[in-house]
Amino acid sequence: MDTKEIFKITEIEKNTYRILELGGNYLTLLLGTKKAMLIDTGFGFYNSKKVVEKITDLPLIVVNSHGHLDHTGGNYLYNEIYINKNDLKTYSRYEKEKELMIETMKKRYDKLKKEYIWPEDFNGKEYVSKTTKKFIPMEDKVKFDLGDRIVEFNKIPGHTLGQMVAFDYQTRILFSSDAVASSLWMYYDEGISLMDYCNNIENLKKYPIKYILSAHLDTKFPMEIIDALQATIKARSAAKSRVFIHPRNKHKALLFKYNTENIKGFDKISSIPRMNLIYAPSLSTD
Repeated sequence: MDTKEIFKITEIEKNTYRILELGGNYLTLLLGTKKAMLIDTGFGFYNSKKVVEKITDLPLIVVNSHGHLDHTGGNYLYNEIYINKNDLKTYSRYEKEKELMIETMKKRYDKLKKEYIWPEDFNGKEYVSKTTKKFIPMEDKVKFDLGDRIVEFNKIPGHTLGQMVAFDYQTRILFSSDAVASSLWMYYDEGISLMDYCNNIENLKKYPIKYILSAHLDTKFPMEIIDALQATIKARSAAKSRVFIHPRNKHKALLFKYNTENIKGFDKISSIPRMNLIYAPSLSTD
């Protein structure tokens, strides 16, 4: 399979690249005058480092937005990775699920009669054995100076305990990873209530955000998506939710769907007809 088919590269703003990996993961590459930054490494079935090196030869800072495998699987390609210290346990847990993830994905693609998202000569055991060479634990509200470009990371617990979002002061884009989008997954009981999450994302409104980009969609969300998430959480109820079973690890969750037409004043997100909230049963009330 040609590299062009594996990674779709789009320069969305000057020196701001979104690299779409097979499987629906966006890696983000930001270039300053002195350094470059890669946010997330995807599944790592293919070599994202070669793609990055075709774009820039600047010294590279690599950051994991959080510890899930679709954001950290390619860590082994790089010498060191920044991650919030609260997500090191999450990373370790998902490393143990690598074989299960591959098997689950294989069954799904077989059922859909679609090509796998890994090479034809893919060696599952070799992939499972690859891991992060070095982690650098990262605190909250860390700023990186790439040279005439400042990127600030904020911890937004909810999807995971150490979930980080990145605000780029140059473009005014908030790269929200899995913390802010039209679908929110909080299906593990991580000790963060849904109302605590609402307070966490409220703090993002202090930034002069032009638009928000999540890790799995190309939708340019307006800041109002934050209000939509808060409204969805407040409207949820176990009675209006259905049971959701995760296809890989069989964790039980609740799925609540909320039409944005029910949210007063949301004409700016009319292109988003529905919000989806997948949450742990323990979070049905708080």
